[in-house]
Amino acid sequence: MKKKALWIGIGVGIGAVAVVVAAALWLGYGWLNSPAKKFVAYHQDFIVEKALSWMEHAADEPRTRDFSGTLTVSARTDDPKLSVLMENISLRMGVDRQGGSLVAAGDLLLMGKDVLDVTVTHEDGRLGFLLPGVDDNYYVVDTARLRGNRSEGIQRPQLSGGELRALIQAYLDVVYTAVNDRNVTAKEDQSVTLDGLEGGFTGTVYTFRPRAGDMESMLVKLAGHLEDNPELRALVLEIPRADVLLQFLHRWFTGSEEELDTEVLSDQMLLDLVAEMRDNAPRIGREVEDSGFTWTLCVEGDAVRRIHLSNREDSGLIYETLGEDPGQRQEALSAVVKGEGAVTARRTYTQGSSRQSGSVILTGEKGDTALDFDLDTASKSLFGVPYGAYRLSTPSRTLGLEVAPGEGGGVDHILSIDKEDDDGTTSHWTINVNAADDGGSPVSWPTQTPVDVSSLSGAELKDLFGKIGKTLLTNLLTQLLLGQLGL
Repeated sequence: MKKKALWIGIGVGIGAVAVVVAAALWLGYGWLNSPAKKFVAYHQDFIVEKALSWMEHAADEPRTRDFSGTLTVSARTDDPKLSVLMENISLRMGVDRQGGSLVAAGDLLLMGKDVLDVTVTHEDGRLGFLLPGVDDNYYVVDTARLRGNRSEGIQRPQLSGGELRALIQAYLDVVYTAVNDRNVTAKEDQSVTLDGLEGGFTGTVYTFRPRAGDMESMLVKLAGHLEDNPELRALVLEIPRADVLLQFLHRWFTGSEEELDTEVLSDQMLLDLVAEMRDNAPRIGREVEDSGFTWTLCVEGDAVRRIHLSNREDSGLIYETLGEDPGQRQEALSAVVKGEGAVTARRTYTQGSSRQSGSVILTGEKGDTALDFDLDTASKSLFGVPYGAYRLSTPSRTLGLEVAPGEGGGVDHILSIDKEDDDGTTSHWTINVNAADDGGSPVSWPTQTPVDVSSLSGAELKDLFGKIGKTLLTNLLTQLLLGQLGL
């Protein structure tokens, strides 16, 4: 009797465990396939992973693209007034790039004569130049200063591509917390029209409408995340035109038209903005909900086909795509203002194992701008540009670029420019940059003590460069005149 009771107890226990495991699997499967989780997963795979992979590669590539070689720049034009000069002028430079630092030194040749020596350097975010014979000083300037960033006491983090990716992914993970099953719905077997591509499909439509409390909670978490990550704050301050970004954030966080003093950017300024974001999170959350902000994701099978961001005024962005890689694919990105299309970009291309050809057309109020391309991603020049042909057409001019092996060695980057002048005539220019990874001539860094001009005002920099430019122009015109006289 005791043995029978024991087996009954074991059987009941096994059954209970089986029920618990089955329930856990069912709940886990449901959790993983909830609308909110799938909404985030689709965006992560379709957009974020691609962007982060590109960013990681771009961050690491300068560390691996070391070379020592020769650059030769020449130009041609059909303008009779300038053709003789262009045919007899060229710039030849030896270039050495190692571990993210670069030095290039060379000569400007006019009618076979060396009329100008020039040295350009770049290291640790500082651009330098030296023009012996024009100015004996070796000037250096912080590149962030040239981009318009006026950062004080900000040290740009030296991150690998993987570290940069992890930093941004952690930020996005905080943003994702605003998405949950209370504000995401999914409807299957929906008919979806792709207006920008003149197509359509039947699939699942996910709709994300954040509530005030969701946004408030996310913004508070984001504030804490930014306060705990000085490296992330430093990256924000390194964004080109960061002053404009901070001005926008200040107005949005405070809800006022008060101007933020962005003459000098600092980490403390960003921390103050973070505090404003936390303090105003309830108001910002209500404004987002009241605006009727909606993020719609349309999926055919497991393929993302349409993403639409809009508000109650029917303004926002629409992205649509058809086709797969490799193969033929179409994409369209439209900006919509109150129901009317403002700008639309369309891309159509065919991609094989390494070859890709197609076009990108940007439609705006002033007409179409089109980029046609036919390239081979398996072969790249020293600059990382794939071999092939590119053609950019605007209402007023046409630019062409051909990247191919040069007749005399190296790789040619031939830029063709057709420009309509004020008198209605069209002039044609051709500029060729030949890059040869041949070891080049020995290149050395300037021995002069650097003169840092990063702290100069915009007017002072303009005055300095203006004086150097005038001296340079005078020297060139003098050499040209002597050349014409045979002296």
